[in-house]
Amino acid sequence: MISINKSQQQFNLDHNHHSFQTNIIVDKPYSCKFCHINDPLIHIPSLVSTCTKCNIVVHNKCITLKEHFQNQCKNNNNNNNNSSNNSNNNTSGGQKISRSNSITCLFKKLFFSKQSPKKQFIKFGLDITSTSSLPLTLDNLIQWIKLLRFDNDRNIKILKNYDIFDNIKINQEIFDYLIGILQSGSKYHDCLSDFENIANIQNEQFISLTLLYRIMFNWENTIYFNDLDVVNFLSDLYKEYLATLNSSYDPNTHQLSLKLLTILLLLFENQTYLVLSFNSSLIETFINLSNHKNLLKESWTEQEENVLGRVIVLLGQYYHQEPFHSAIEKHPEWIDLIINYSTKNQICLVHKELQPSDIQLGPFIYESPLCVVYKGSCTGQEDTVAIKQLSVESLGFEWPLFFKETTIICLSQHPLVIKCLGAHTLQTEKPFIVTELCSRGNIIQALNSFGSEPPFELVVNMAVEASRAMNYLHSKGITHRDVKPANFLVKDCYSVKLIDFGTSKVLDQNLKMTVIGTPVYMAEEVVKGQSYENSADIYSFGIMLWEMFTRKIPFEGMNEFERINFVLKGGRPTIPDTVPIKLANLIRQCWDSNPSARPTFKQIIDCLVSIVDPVTKRSIVNIHQRMNTATLSNVFKYLDTESLLNCSRVSRQWKRSVYESICSNFKEYENIYWSPKRKSLCPIEQNLKSNKKY
Repeated sequence: MISINKSQQQFNLDHNHHSFQTNIIVDKPYSCKFCHINDPLIHIPSLVSTCTKCNIVVHNKCITLKEHFQNQCKNNNNNNNNSSNNSNNNTSGGQKISRSNSITCLFKKLFFSKQSPKKQFIKFGLDITSTSSLPLTLDNLIQWIKLLRFDNDRNIKILKNYDIFDNIKINQEIFDYLIGILQSGSKYHDCLSDFENIANIQNEQFISLTLLYRIMFNWENTIYFNDLDVVNFLSDLYKEYLATLNSSYDPNTHQLSLKLLTILLLLFENQTYLVLSFNSSLIETFINLSNHKNLLKESWTEQEENVLGRVIVLLGQYYHQEPFHSAIEKHPEWIDLIINYSTKNQICLVHKELQPSDIQLGPFIYESPLCVVYKGSCTGQEDTVAIKQLSVESLGFEWPLFFKETTIICLSQHPLVIKCLGAHTLQTEKPFIVTELCSRGNIIQALNSFGSEPPFELVVNMAVEASRAMNYLHSKGITHRDVKPANFLVKDCYSVKLIDFGTSKVLDQNLKMTVIGTPVYMAEEVVKGQSYENSADIYSFGIMLWEMFTRKIPFEGMNEFERINFVLKGGRPTIPDTVPIKLANLIRQCWDSNPSARPTFKQIIDCLVSIVDPVTKRSIVNIHQRMNTATLSNVFKYLDTESLLNCSRVSRQWKRSVYESICSNFKEYENIYWSPKRKSLCPIEQNLKSNKKY
């Protein structure tokens, strides 16, 4: 009774009157017209057929029963002529079955009882996802989703129903269909049902997101996600979910957002999509999640907390890699997340972890109640380093501040910010930080080391470098909050380095900040406990400029109470006449009582550079004053004869350095540019010998 038409790849079921055909999609539930069972008939190609003449839908098993052969097709002209022959047909065993035989009919009804809708759904799902059965086509997937929704969508959120799609390979058509369900106006959007209410839309999106999540674990499907438009759409959709939750909390929307959040995290963690993630709005979406945390409050889940933490950890791991470093540097809010996460969880994501065996302490440099600083050496570093050793038992030590300072130093990669070479933070009672060595102390100590009045150009140059360091920090959205001369160290070549980020904070204009810093350098708004911005650092820098160019102690002779009252009434240190007028005006602008009237560090730099003419025409401090013989020797050995002669004319120091370098390490100067013979004096030595001694 059942024959297979191989050309059409579907069953053709022969009946005495009807012309049944399977694999025809039924647009709505029907009851079987033969057995008249009241339960809705679920259409499965291998179990259900449709008459191509009268369009009735019946079970395949009912077609083969002789008792139903009297059912005539309404569109068949010969129905009446053939009705008498139905009762005489034989069964497969050749035995007649009488319609009046109630026992036989009962047996057949029991034997051929239909499968439950749930069993039909399970069987069809296994068929379309099995490699040996039906291929996973778009039509099959649509049919499977219909079967999934047969019981008023009660089975949609049973996750084990989706297990059959784990690691299954799909095609572009199916992927577009799943994305189309999420998009309004997609050509596939109306294929399943009419979305007349929010519940239907949410159910459709739940199915789509769950299937997208399952297929992500097959690497062959990654090509479909590796599309900028797709990633941006999913990111924007998540933002829409968050916006909906912000206006009114809905558990179903929150559930959808969690599913989509998991998909976005998998995209970010996958190395295949790494560059795409930084070029899209994906990371910005995670930042929105951080802002959303305060709005959800009790509804904030552990899953969202874990996802956000994982994203921050990945940002820290990628920070020192290009092109990701440049992308992160452009977003102060991303840096803020890294700093806050490190402070809260007491973990540094961006530093090199050192062990006590990696360092060797040398002479003592500086001591305070909080730390002791030594000269020393560190594995992998040729130059002498500074080792800042702390003790957890010392007064004022706090682990969060230690991790905060270490993180900010590592994040602030700038030539004028102290360079962190590593830190020891894990399972220790004596943590330490290793940085480059600044042998001349802080900026005031370096100026006082001259004994007499330091060169004006040198003071201006050091002020410019300090301004540039602060300008960099502000460009990253970080307020230092403790600007003072002691936090600007000076290297042997008089290069300035900014230090001490324990009190620094990423600027948040909506936050009322606490009173933090050194009292002498505090701005009025900080003393009053008002909210403040980067302009508070400008005020402190103005006091520091006054101290640098006068070499006096600000507010000397005043106690704390007198100084605070003096400042709050508008009092400031007196600027002597020896300070140039342009510089004096700059200092007054920096410590102006109105924060908005203070200049930015970019404006301070421009003003300092233009104070004296030589500053604008040449380097503020000549390079020959900032390089010693050892450094120059490494440069000279790569120069030709003419260049070396020019170097010997720069200054007496350079002339001596050229002579000593050639005499002491002659073999190192035998390079591709210049190879003089040692038997007689080389042209350089002859030239140097002919000059007077110096």
